[in-house]
Amino acid sequence: MARLRFFLRRREGVKGFSTKGVRRRSHECQGTVSWRLTYVHLEARIPCVMPRGKAARGALDEVDRRLVVALSRDGRRSAAALAKELGLSRQAVTDRIRDLERRGVIRGYRADVDPLALGLEVRAQLRLTLDATAPASREKEVLRRLSANPLVRSVYRVSGEDCFVAEVQCRRIEDVSALIDELKATRALQSSRTAFVLETVMEKGALGPVETALVAG
Repeated sequence: MARLRFFLRRREGVKGFSTKGVRRRSHECQGTVSWRLTYVHLEARIPCVMPRGKAARGALDEVDRRLVVALSRDGRRSAAALAKELGLSRQAVTDRIRDLERRGVIRGYRADVDPLALGLEVRAQLRLTLDATAPASREKEVLRRLSANPLVRSVYRVSGEDCFVAEVQCRRIEDVSALIDELKATRALQSSRTAFVLETVMEKGALGPVETALVAG
């Protein structure tokens, strides 16, 4: 016990303090008490902080970035093909993909369907302003109705005079009017402005294919 205490005092404040060094020295001190002291001392000097939430999701190394870029261009590529491109083993690629999925970096794999092929020829952007004096429950009802409507493809809370922007894809202009009437029924809508898309000049859809420069560290 005395030798262990002397060793730990000597190590305090010394750079390069290693777990391996303490364990090797602790072999010379017999008994479970010596091991417990070693463990407590190490735990106090070397705290372990694991990243969580957004920090964990955004912590991508260079290999992760290259993997995300490759999958964004073709989500159906096999692990073997990705392993060959990245210079990794197939198992390493599989493990990294699972980790990216678990952390929410890769949110899914889906087909990019042409809405015109389904007859959804009308596309519009609704800019909605809510009554500032309306209770919060009415705002929640507006958002609930937007989320429940299959014609609404996305909703954003924005800065400026508008409160929300909703993007709609439907068959007829009347469908947009019906949606606005439904929102007015909540008695929370102060005003709305509608812009119909005349021509799609460029569209990348979801974040993909991702350019390498976009995810550079």
